[in-house]
Amino acid sequence: MKAVKTISIRHWLKRKIAFLFTGIVFTFPVFAGDISVSESVELDVKPAGLWAFIGEYNSLYRWHPNVKSSVLVGDGTRQGDMRLLILLDGTVIPNELVEMDNQKMSYTYKSLSSTMPITDYVGTVSVSENAKGGSTLTWVSTFNANEGVKPEDAQKLVIDIYWAGYNYLKELFHKNN
Repeated sequence: MKAVKTISIRHWLKRKIAFLFTGIVFTFPVFAGDISVSESVELDVKPAGLWAFIGEYNSLYRWHPNVKSSVLVGDGTRQGDMRLLILLDGTVIPNELVEMDNQKMSYTYKSLSSTMPITDYVGTVSVSENAKGGSTLTWVSTFNANEGVKPEDAQKLVIDIYWAGYNYLKELFHKNN
């Protein structure tokens, strides 16, 4: 006669919960790098107005001079939605939405590939009210430098990219005041 293995319901539940928990962990991967950048700019525009202009996940082409256009896959509000940034030189950079929070005026995304010498890039764009009644736009990221690239060089490259967008916004909102 074949032996029948029995397990208690408690043991079975523990195994199922552990399996489900493991599934949740692997369902929401966010890669965090060892290098971080946090840059902010103050703009003379109300936070709601700035968020209406830049807060749409697929709106980077509106305010970054190096982005020619962008293609959205999904509606831009859910984790996993994609945007394909098309740069001026025709390069396509795919990004995946990690989190969108319109109440907090922020979104987090990760780059799936890039021509830049970095990997594991995760960035967050957020808008808040500043002391003058205008907006503070903050762009924060973590990433790793490719092998052979100095961390400070990778960091400077990302900072320069952020400031290209910030300077464009400063010009845009300054012209309208």
